Amino acid sequence: MSDPPTAENSGATSVTLIWNVWNPDNGDTGDGPINTYNVYHQLSQTPVSRWSHPIDPSQTQLSAPVSSLNPDTEYHFHVKVERDGSGGEGPAGPTVIVRTESLTPVIMPTETPTTAQQPSEVTQKDITSVAVTKG
Repeated sequence: MSDPPTAENSGATSVTLIWNVWNPDNGDTGDGPINTYNVYHQLSQTPVSRWSHPIDPSQTQLSAPVSSLNPDTEYHFHVKVERDGSGGEGPAGPTVIVRTESLTPVIMPTETPTTAQQPSEVTQKDITSVAVTKG
């Protein structure tokens, strides 16, 4: 694969990877036909893990939902093509780096206190809303 996958719909524990079909006219190496695409992910300092996705090679754009990821974590993803015969699985394509969203809530008061309060003086009644933001 000559182009890295792209990441869409990234959440706290999942992401959808999208890539183009293997095509020697686009600089992809090896021989066809392609039997399947294998999606790999890796955390920093950890071994590579693999998901296999049997995909119909006649599609022009391919995708794989990847779940059970950790929130606020950086993952490195790449795709390899697999064929029959001695070539088997090809080399790793370029990597895309994705950081999953954070689940850390951000507490923001809706009003500014009229008198200076020490942080220990802020009580639950002073907080009127809680917002969760993307990390």
